[in-house]
Amino acid sequence: MESTWISDARAKFAALRTLTPEEQRESLELRPPASTDQVSAFEAAHRIRLPDEYRDFVLHIADGGAGPDYGLAPLDAWTPDALPRVEVVITSVDGHRVSAGTGGRPPLSRPAEMDKPFRLRERWAVLDAEGRPNPLPIPAGDNPYDGCLYLSDKGCGYFDFLVVTGDLAGQVWSDFTAAEGDAEMGPTGLSFRGWYMGWLDMSLASAIVDHARRALAGQALADAERQALVAHERVVAPGAKAHTLAARGLVDVFLGRDEEAARRLAEAEAVERHHPLVDELRRVVHRQAFADAASERREDLERAARYPVAEVREHVAQNPATAGDVLAALADDPADAVRRAVARHPSSSTETLSRLLGRAARSLHSVEELERALLEAEAIALHPRAAPGALASLATLDREIDAPLALWLVRAAARHPALDPDLRRSLAAHRSPVVRHAVALAPALDPADVAALARDADAAVRMAVAARPDLQASLLEKLAGDPKKDVRVMVAEHPNAPPGLLARLTADPSSSVIYALCYAAALPPEDRAILELHPHYQAPEGKHEAFGRWRYTGRVSGPPLPLDASIDEAQRYGVYSHPSFPTPLLAPHIEEQYRLGGYEMALHPWLPGDLLEVLSRDDYGYTRSRIAGLAAAPLDIIERLSRDVLGMVRAAAAERAELSAESWERLSRDEDDDVRAGAAANPRSPAEGLRRLARDPERWVRRAVLWNAAAPPELLEELARDPEPDVRRAAPLNAAVPAEAVARLAADPLPEVRAWAEWRMRLSARSAG
Repeated sequence: MESTWISDARAKFAALRTLTPEEQRESLELRPPASTDQVSAFEAAHRIRLPDEYRDFVLHIADGGAGPDYGLAPLDAWTPDALPRVEVVITSVDGHRVSAGTGGRPPLSRPAEMDKPFRLRERWAVLDAEGRPNPLPIPAGDNPYDGCLYLSDKGCGYFDFLVVTGDLAGQVWSDFTAAEGDAEMGPTGLSFRGWYMGWLDMSLASAIVDHARRALAGQALADAERQALVAHERVVAPGAKAHTLAARGLVDVFLGRDEEAARRLAEAEAVERHHPLVDELRRVVHRQAFADAASERREDLERAARYPVAEVREHVAQNPATAGDVLAALADDPADAVRRAVARHPSSSTETLSRLLGRAARSLHSVEELERALLEAEAIALHPRAAPGALASLATLDREIDAPLALWLVRAAARHPALDPDLRRSLAAHRSPVVRHAVALAPALDPADVAALARDADAAVRMAVAARPDLQASLLEKLAGDPKKDVRVMVAEHPNAPPGLLARLTADPSSSVIYALCYAAALPPEDRAILELHPHYQAPEGKHEAFGRWRYTGRVSGPPLPLDASIDEAQRYGVYSHPSFPTPLLAPHIEEQYRLGGYEMALHPWLPGDLLEVLSRDDYGYTRSRIAGLAAAPLDIIERLSRDVLGMVRAAAAERAELSAESWERLSRDEDDDVRAGAAANPRSPAEGLRRLARDPERWVRRAVLWNAAAPPELLEELARDPEPDVRRAAPLNAAVPAEAVARLAADPLPEVRAWAEWRMRLSARSAG
């Protein structure tokens, strides 16, 4: 007789197939169950007894097929003789190579054996807390995969496995040791039943939601689909997650059981109030109140403004038709989100905004409570009707409270057009670049202040100046020679950049500047013809809307935010590198999306020292690599990262001019060719060291020498004759390479080398003319 959970799994899977579109059902195929004889023979051959939950599933449901991640693997022996390894090599269009991968792993002495006990007892990380190799905590001669069965492929070399022998038999573990850096394997906290049913419940809940939405929208459902929705009460088990409860609640609404749906909503809110599905169910359960909140009729809005659900009142405060007196009443709402919406509403009066600021004043002057009132106060500071007194209070808040977070409210007030000009002028010389950056973006700024900010020591401030639509041509000329490429990119994208300036930027060494020039409409035709010969030229496609926006690379997709985006926008979209994202609020987001949160915030222009230290020890190697390349990174961090276990981190540290001579020498002889290339690119590389690296067997190292501004002329001449085309073709990109060498490359037998040389010769001829 099969167990209850097997019957439950069978019924849920049948419902899932019914509710899945026919063209997508291929991903839900199951292999036939194994026979009792097959399972018994497998157990006898390997001298094991399969855990009961897994054994029942294989006998009664399927021997592999649809399941978590890339599916459940069929029953088979698993005898790995090494820890997993993955390596990825990316070569750019100009031939630059970047590699990343698993890194060193301890060797295993023999293949795994299923009848030997699984020895691990807790999570094991490849590296210890200090970044040193962490030995496997198992007896010598044992294999960490002894007593295990492979379950599913998670992608990127990661996988889940089931313990079948030993004290932990029946547990599912996840293995991420193929990752670079501080990879690990550890228990999921689930048995096979919990592991598989968790995936099945999530999949079924998603399918139920899709069909409930269709039904509520009036779309016809097939009889089988209706029956699956009606019959499947068992999707909700004790301790169900918010998405499962919300999915069932939507079905209850479809069935006309509004009281039951309201009960499901309360249960789901108790688990996770702001889950997207919970929000959707709330809108359906309270649909009439939300309809009132979206109305243009005053009586509807007044009724919704008194509704007991805060989200309904928030919608009232967001409705453009809401009158000022209704907004004034909501200014005393107990819900922060409602008051924030009032503070953003264009019809809120100066008096209402002053009341809101007065209510928030206590929190604003408390280090502990400042975060709670931050968005509300920012909305007031950005409001067109903000009173001058309120703006002055916020613009000087950091004088009254010693809290880093206060700077972001000063930042918001500094941009307001109604701020007292003398006060704004004082903020242009503020001690913090957080504030000066905002002043640089403010309208109607005194030309003398703009000129001073164009000389600011902080690159992000100069970038903000370069983004000013009213910037004078003389300052554009000055910023076109800025050492930071992001500033020069902003100049190249500036709508007022004169043609002659754009023409000079075609000689810029940064591929980002060249890409920006591809979209510069004012670039003279003769200069565009030369630009089109550039190795990094890309034919423009569509409209390029990047001017005045923050550049970031991380987990975020979609268009970049404007430089003057609010704290609320930066938080809502999770752009942790944006100047408006307060650095005191960054740390909790480091681990988001497999630690890509930390990867992106490593690009924030004003990382505090304590966060720099944390990110320099991040598990994710790409994050450590970014920190190693940051101008703000102190020497002790750079030196430590120069000994990192990952080559790409050492390579980033090797390029830093601050690196000690001893560390440079060590890195210049590193076994990893990417690290030696980093050392070869270091602007303070000694001449003798560059001569040695110019004879390195790896072509990427020799090419890095060729691009180094510190390389002696005779070395450049020598490398321009390199037998490798990837080295020779890079020579024209260095303006210091002698003209005779470039002319010789123009007759190179390879067309790609000739093309790069022709670009340099045309560029030089134009400059000489």
